[in-house]
Formats: sequence, structure tokens, C-alpha cells
Amino acid sequence: MSSAPVPSSQKPHKDKQDVRCRQLDKSNSPARHMNGNNSTVWGMAAGVMVPMIIVDTVLVAIIFLSNVDLTRIPLATELGPPVYSGIPGDTYPQPPDPASFYISMSSTLFIFFASRASMLAVFCSSMLVSLSSYLICKTYLARVELQNDDALPTAYQFALIIRFLSNPSWSSLWSWLSYCSKAQGQRKKQSDPVKQVAVVTVLAISLGLLVFGADAWLHDAVKTVPTYDITAFPRPVLFDFALNTSYTNCNNATCYVDEGAESTFTLKNVSMSLAALDDTWTTTSTVFPNESSRLNQVTVGKYDSMGADATLAYLTVYRDPDWSVDFRSTTFGVQTQCFPSKEQCVLDSMSEQNGTTIIRCGTTKYNFNQSTSGSISSQTNYFTNSSRKASAGTVLPGPYEFYFNYAIFIPGSQELLSGSQLNNSLTSEIGHDSTLFELECTIRSYSIIYYAYQGMVRAFDTYYSNHTVGTALLSPMAMTTAGLDLMERSIQISTATRNSLDEVANDTATAYSTTAVALAYPAFQPVLSSTARLVQNTLVTRIKRTPLFTFIAVNLLYVVIGLVIAIMTVLTASDQRVHDLQARLSITGLVVDRFEGGRRKESARNIQDLFEEFHYKSSCSRITVRSNEAGGMTFATTKDRELASRRGSTSELSTDGSSPLQILTSAIGSPETKNSV
Repeated sequence: MSSAPVPSSQKPHKDKQDVRCRQLDKSNSPARHMNGNNSTVWGMAAGVMVPMIIVDTVLVAIIFLSNVDLTRIPLATELGPPVYSGIPGDTYPQPPDPASFYISMSSTLFIFFASRASMLAVFCSSMLVSLSSYLICKTYLARVELQNDDALPTAYQFALIIRFLSNPSWSSLWSWLSYCSKAQGQRKKQSDPVKQVAVVTVLAISLGLLVFGADAWLHDAVKTVPTYDITAFPRPVLFDFALNTSYTNCNNATCYVDEGAESTFTLKNVSMSLAALDDTWTTTSTVFPNESSRLNQVTVGKYDSMGADATLAYLTVYRDPDWSVDFRSTTFGVQTQCFPSKEQCVLDSMSEQNGTTIIRCGTTKYNFNQSTSGSISSQTNYFTNSSRKASAGTVLPGPYEFYFNYAIFIPGSQELLSGSQLNNSLTSEIGHDSTLFELECTIRSYSIIYYAYQGMVRAFDTYYSNHTVGTALLSPMAMTTAGLDLMERSIQISTATRNSLDEVANDTATAYSTTAVALAYPAFQPVLSSTARLVQNTLVTRIKRTPLFTFIAVNLLYVVIGLVIAIMTVLTASDQRVHDLQARLSITGLVVDRFEGGRRKESARNIQDLFEEFHYKSSCSRITVRSNEAGGMTFATTKDRELASRRGSTSELSTDGSSPLQILTSAIGSPETKNSV
């Protein structure tokens, strides 16, 4: 029996296109499997491991390539390490922390590189779940083979599996926790695949949190701190002193050159030295101008660590205040100690005609010229030994220690000392309202080695000098009167401002030492020093070792876990069905299974091979939304809609929601629409 011909006007205009769309792609061989080789597994493993390996490698490379070893002394090792502050939190450089790394890279740039791990952790966690999906699929297939329906996931559990594998995030974990919180009567027992994917997701999220926590700890442990940049001094420097090769033997009247004389000294341009010492008792150092560069200018330093009554004056060189120089200096200096004498002084005689006043203190006589009221004059009497019984005259005993009494005569002292509170118990009232102070002093000459760090003397070693150095240091003051005026001006200020004779004695000792070194300066010359370095403040990045190692170890957890899962997958999940299920157990796989009809049953190398869209130039079925009599909605292909249209029973879903869709029961139950959900 032949059927009546269908009018051409009633034939669907896409019949030929539908025929082409329904044709199977013959290129898909049944022997093909999705992701059916281990390269895909190792590719996913690389996605887990390689990013963290790169981050750790970059950080380790930065540490070793830009490392600054603050414990190593690159120059002038005999100086030892620079001087650091011992006060925690001080802005002055702290000593190197052995539990830290120091790098020259800025802390901001280092933190930028380290923080990439927190960003990559999200990607690596997702890849870790994807890598674990092979083992989950193996478990799924094993439960299917048991033919025990209770071991299989329910529809909602299946949805949880898909959600975990597609989006291993906090929202997926929250959905699973909400499902677990339901009472046993409201849900079924969880299947093993659901438990496995949940555990893997928790592990992946926990790893991400560990990386974030380690990153935050490392951020807090990275600080920019001040330290020193030690370099060679830019030019030769004269920090040491040595005796001149020629000496001058002097007395009170004349000086003459005596080449090579061991026990004599050089005295050159004494007036220049004294001019430079103006007001020296009020300053810590005095610059001596000379013809050479400013670097080689000489100063008189004072070192007070030996006690307030034992100030030591020594030769040093001018240092630019902007320099931070560490150096060792070999130099020379003197130390003077003075105490009020207990001898009673009396007026021996006074000659109005000669204008002299003779005062006797014990066995010592002093001859002072009469001077204007309020002015100060002084005399020094040297002795052969500490008993102070025999005068040494013009011959100094040596080799390094001299003994002398220093007498200070103040005519009209009532006017001069009116504002002072000096203890008069050890002063002597000499007629005409005059006063005499007598001080017993000891002066010693030293050879000195001192260490200066950033312009401050930190270590000071003194040794008694030999006879030559002692003579050179002490003879100018003893054998000339060049320094007396300076001494008397110093004492005049001291007596007017101090409250005790002991304080005046200390001031006198300091002034004597400073003047003696200044007068002796021409006997010495600056020489080149090999022990000097330029130390400048700089900034480095300090990285605590424990947070850094923790950060690297946490990153390597991704590598270890990813490697273990990859090996387990290769060894235990090599079944091609596992690879097929892993590809289909996804949102893409569900769409294929739901809308691609018979093609979903075919084997393929890639999930995209199952979509008709990728095999034909013409467009194929589209996905639409339909409502049914029960008030629900379903997704369907346009082929389903066209079939229902030919039966005249389908209406499109209203886009404005003004009227519900009406659909025929026969269309819902037709073979073409059985896959609607």
C-alpha cells in the first residue's frame, strides 16, 4: 500500500540538514578512548607541581644570587666586624641575625615574587582535584561492577560529585557539608566516590590555606633593615703617625738641627701650632692647618675612658664628618694627672724694685714677676723622681714619665675669685690679697694603638713609650715657654667657673696634655695606613629563615602530593574505561549524554568529538526551554520542538512570562523527547 504524497508546502525546509546532522561520524573508531594515555595524567600532574616548583626555584635563586653576607669582613679583617647597636628596635644597624638571610633585593620586590604562590595555589588546588578524578572514577567503576545499587551514588550525590570535580571550591564544600548535616532519614548513605572527592577537595583547599598562611608569615618576616656597605677607602689615607727622621735640640733660647739624634725632637713652626690650639680646652679636637690636603690635617684627640682625672691627649688626623670610616691608628699621646699639693706656701720675699715675688712651698721656690691684679702667672718645676725632692733642672729624667709641680699665682685674687666657691683649704693666701695654687702633677708618654668605628673610638690600647718618643713628646713643653700663655688662659677660665680645686687640677692636667701634644706635633709625621675602610649605611632585606623554609616546604607539598597521585593513577587506573569515565564525569559529559542522542554512545578521543557541531559546517540542534502541564520546565533540543510543531502542539516559552506554555502529553512522551529533564 502506498501512502499519499506529502505536499511540498508541508515538508520541513530542514529535512536534508537534519539527515546530515543525524549521520554518524565514521571517523570515530570504536577502539578509541578519551584521554586514553598517561601523557594526560602527567600533564595534569605538571599543572599541580610545576607552578610551585617555579616559585620555590625563583625564591631560592634570589636568596643565593643576591645574598649579602654580613658576617664576612671583606676588608681590613683585623678591624673585626662593624659596630652595631645592641638595643633591639634601634634604627642604628643591628648585629646580623644568624637565623636570617640578608639580600640586596628590595623587600617589596621579594614579597611580590613570593605572593605569586598564593595566586597559583587556587589553580594548583583545582588541578589536584582533576588529577584525583581518575582514582575516583576507578572507585566508581569498581562499585558498578559489584552490582550493588546501595554502593552507587544517588542522583544528588552524583550532582555533588559533578560539582566537586567541576568547581572544587568553598561553595561546593558547603553544599556537601549541608548534605552531611541532614538526618539519616532525610538522605541516603554516602557512596565511596562522594567521600573520596570530598576528601580530595578538603585536602586541596587545606593546601591552599597553608600556602596562604605561610605566605602571610613570610610577609611579616621580611623587613628592610639598615646595615653597612663596606668598601675600600677611595684614596690613600694618613691615619698613622711616626717620628720624623730629623730632630731639633732646643733650649729656652735657641733650637738647632741634630740629624739622627735619638733623644732629641723636632720643633717646627711652634707659633702655628699654638695658634691652632686657641680655646682648645673647650673643644673635643682641634684642627691643625698645614700645606697638604685637608685629609691629612692633624688634630688633638682626647680619650676620657681612663677616668675624669686621666684624660689622654693624642695625635690624630682630620676626618670629614660625613665619612663613616673604620680604621686602626698607631699614634702617640700623653696623659697628665694633677692633684692639689698639701705643702704650705709662704711669701719668701718681694722686691718692689725688681717687680718680683718669691714664694716658697716646702723646699720649692717660685719666682713670679709682679703683674696686673687679676692676671695669672704660672711656673713649672720638674723633679728627678716621684719623691719631688730634687729638682731636675733642664735635664728630663725619662724615659716616659716626668714629675713636676705646677704653681699658679693670682695677684688680687679676691676680685678674680669673687664668683667662685673654690675650696681654700689647699690654697695659700699670699700678701696683698693674692693666692697661690700648687699642683703636683705626673705626665706620661704613650705609644697608642686605637680602633675607630664610624668616627668613634671603640678600643684604645696604650703602651709606655720609649725614651725617644718620650723626649719628643715632653721636651717642648718642659724646655720652652711657648705653651705657658695658653696654659694660663685655660686656668683663668677654670678658676672662675669651677667649684673645687680638684676640678681646677683636672682642667689643668687636660690643658697641659693637649698643649704638650700640640707642641710636639712637628716631631711626628702622618704616614700611610693600610688598615682603613669606608663604612656607609645602606638598606638590605632581612628574611627570617624559619618562615622562608616553611613557605618553601608548604609549596613542595603540592609537588609531593601531585607526584604521589600521578604515580597511583598511572599504576592503578590504567583501564581505558577509567579514562572514558573521567572525561564524561563532568558538566560537558552530562550535556553530551543529555542532548546528543545516539552520538553519546560512541567512543572518541576527546569529549568534543561527540558534539555534532564540530563535525558539520551547517548548524545543528539548539537547546531551548519548555514548560509542561505540571508547571515545571525542561530543556529540549530544537529537533524536539520541530517535531512537536509538525504535530501543531508546541508553543515557545514566553519571554515576558505573560502566559504559560502548553505542551501535548504525546510530545513529552515521544521517543524524541524521552531525554528531557
